[in-house]
Amino acid sequence: MREAARAATGSGWTPINGRLKVQIVHYHERPDALDVDNMVKPINDAMKNGVVFIDDRLITDLYGARRRLSEAFQLEHASKELVAAIDAGQDFVHIVVTPAPDPREVLA
Repeated sequence: MREAARAATGSGWTPINGRLKVQIVHYHERPDALDVDNMVKPINDAMKNGVVFIDDRLITDLYGARRRLSEAFQLEHASKELVAAIDAGQDFVHIVVTPAPDPREVLA
């Protein structure tokens, strides 16, 4: 996973050192897909230590999910890369790391 994270960030990447929001979605067709809570920890660990961000303690907001490719689901504001990956019909994990929202905002 760490090598995939390094490849995704490319050379010249500056690791993020600020409060983060991480979204991880596993698109799959496997009946034995990992539990979401067991999926996110190793992925976050692979992205820390300067690969994507400095430390996973910077993650203040985390969203994890799994979606079966054969079931209906709705995408909003999907990138062309995400749409292409879904159309390919192969298992994959989609990860988005962004700055975290203002901590004064109350989550509903």
